[in-house]
Formats: sequence, C-alpha cells, structure tokens
Amino acid sequence: MIIKFWGVRGSIPSPSASGLLRTDRYGGNTACVEVITNNNEEYIIDAGTGLRLLGLDLLKRAQGKPINAKVLFSHVHWDHIQGWPFFTPAFIPGNCFRLYGEKKVNHSLSEVLKGQQRYPNFPVSLTQMGADAEFLDLDEGASVFADIEVGYIRLNHPDSVFSYRIKESSNTLVYASDTEHDGHKFNRIFGPTDRKLIDWAINADILIYDGQYTPEEYEKKKSWGHSTPMKGVEIALEAGVKKLIIFHHDPQHDDTFLDDFHKRTLDYLDQRTGGKHNLEIDFAKEGMVIKL
Repeated sequence: MIIKFWGVRGSIPSPSASGLLRTDRYGGNTACVEVITNNNEEYIIDAGTGLRLLGLDLLKRAQGKPINAKVLFSHVHWDHIQGWPFFTPAFIPGNCFRLYGEKKVNHSLSEVLKGQQRYPNFPVSLTQMGADAEFLDLDEGASVFADIEVGYIRLNHPDSVFSYRIKESSNTLVYASDTEHDGHKFNRIFGPTDRKLIDWAINADILIYDGQYTPEEYEKKKSWGHSTPMKGVEIALEAGVKKLIIFHHDPQHDDTFLDDFHKRTLDYLDQRTGGKHNLEIDFAKEGMVIKL
C-alpha cells in the first residue's frame, strides 16, 4: 500500500509562497489523499483542491490508458469536494470512477456535486464531464473491494462525517479527518466518539487525524467539528497506533507555526509517556509518501 498526500489543508485553500502567511512547505491545497494497493488499484480519499494535481499526475502515469479509481468522500463540505470540477480525468471518456459517500435523508452525493456545478456557481455541469461516474450512497457498515477491505463509520462533525479504514494484508490505514472529540477538557478522558474511533483504529499502522486547532483555539471553537493534535496523541496511544499523521491544517497556520506546533505535539507526547513510547508523529505535507 502506498499513501500519498495531495492536499492537507482544511476549510479553504491557502497557498502562499510569500507575504504574511507562507505555506509552501506544508501546502495550501484542501484535503485529498491517494491510496494505491499492492495490485495497483486506485483509491482517492476526499476531493479537495489537491485532487487537481493528482488528476494531472494520474494522466501522466496512465500514458493514454483508461483510468479507474474509487473516490471515498468523508463528507461533502466545500473543502472536501471543490476539486472535483477541476479533476481532468473525469472529463475524458473511457475513464471510470465510482464515488462513495454517506447516505443522507435530504440529499445524495450526486445531488451535492451537481449543485456545486449548477449555474450560477460553475460554467460546466456535472453531466458534461465525459468519464463514466457511478455514485454510491453508503450506510454505516463495511464493504470489501477486491482483495482489500474498506470499512466506514460515522464520527462527530456537523452534518456527520465518515472515517474510512483500509486494510490490505496485515496493513491498516485509518482516515479520521473532520472529527471532533467529545469536548472534554482533559485529553485523557474519552467520550463515546473517542472510544468509537479508538476501537476502529486498534493497532492501525497509520492514523490520519484532524488536528486543525491548538488546545487554546479549540476552547473557542467547540462544536465546529475539529480536534487537536494532543487529543490525537491520546487516541493513538490508547489504540496502539504505530504512526499518527496530523491533518487538515488550519488556513491561518503557516509553515513556521506548523513547525512549532509539531514540536509542541512531540513534547506533549514525551511528557505524557515519560519518553517511553513507540508512537511516531508527523504533520501532513503535500507530496508526503508513506509505503506500507
């Protein structure tokens, strides 16, 4: 399994190589993670603005051959869908995409994506994209694709969110972006959502976790649907996760801030465990590649 990060930012794209907030080292594109299985099956988790560059890379790799991929939407807030109208492979006949998202009572995945591209929002409609696109609305549960297992559970975010777990052979990736812990003041206290994620991520090789806010920011933004790296540390330790990737960086957090925030998170881990742990922690960067 190969995991590559094409977009790691939350809320709104924030690319900048100069000026007040420099973000070129961590990246300014919104959420998009590519997963390639050992059989070269293509999975894409979320379709933020990072999807545009992934699309160009897929075309380069395909060398004119058809592209097939499964796109897993955690939810349909703008920063997780806004790359789809700029995904070049979706305009090319012969390419095939299956798009999966949470089943809703009041809207389907296809309706949301159609609405994003409906006049006056966008000049090209979803139906004008030439590739074959199949939309599948999922209830909470698990499904098996070919020789890998893809599971999904609901976590805590306004209008809900799916966490995806991808298992191939003995390797497990858990994607838990845009989830808020249960609002407890102390990191070591776990509520029902935390426990659900801990059970879901038991012994995972990789946990990609929403760490958009500092603890101080979180106190002012409770119920906004995001968490902190410190809570991610506690969940990862409790679940026995091997590597924690902090994801969905706030648009106001520039490269220097994230460097310091990473160090602060590592210091928290050492203080929490007395330096006795096997947990690796990294902050997601565009272009980061992990091989399992």
